Formats: sequence, C-alpha cells, structure tokens
Amino acid sequence: MNETEPLFPDLPQDPPPAVVRTPPARARVLLPNRLQMELRASTLESLLGEGRRARWVWGYVERQDLRGLYAVIKSREGGAGRAASAPEILFALWLYADS
Repeated sequence: MNETEPLFPDLPQDPPPAVVRTPPARARVLLPNRLQMELRASTLESLLGEGRRARWVWGYVERQDLRGLYAVIKSREGGAGRAASAPEILFALWLYADS
C-alpha cells in the first residue's frame, strides 16, 4: 500500500455536511379588532365636557416649566427606539389621580 492510496477505499473520505434545520419563526402580524363597534371622528377636546376636573388639571400642567423633565429624556430625534411619553401627560395623570 502506498501513501496516496486511501486506507479504506470503499468508505467516503469526507463525512457529509450536517444539515441543521431550524423551524421558521412565527409571523408577527396585526389582526383586526372584530369586536370594534364603530369608528367616529372626534378630538380629545370634544370627548371631555366643560368644567370637568381634568380640564382644570391640564390647564395647570400647561403653565408649568417642565424643562427639567424634558432634559432627562434619553429618547432623542434622529436616534433609535420609541418616543418617550410626554412629561405633561404623566404629570397630569399623577395630579388627577391624587386630587
């Protein structure tokens, strides 16, 4: 037997490559809300009657200096990620819940 001759000529020299099959990921889709009763055009202003406590709270919040709260928001225009909730909304919800 010489060195160029394989030791076992009947067997394949290189093992076949292993085939790894991964199951496909589930599709991420938005489904319709089939229980939705109606769509109507309205504004937040039209949904809240005059003289309600929520209007008073929002009026107070609009007059506050919230620059300090905006300064600590890490989500910035042109960057990745979702937008942060406006400090006005969170402050108004806190005041409304506490009143």
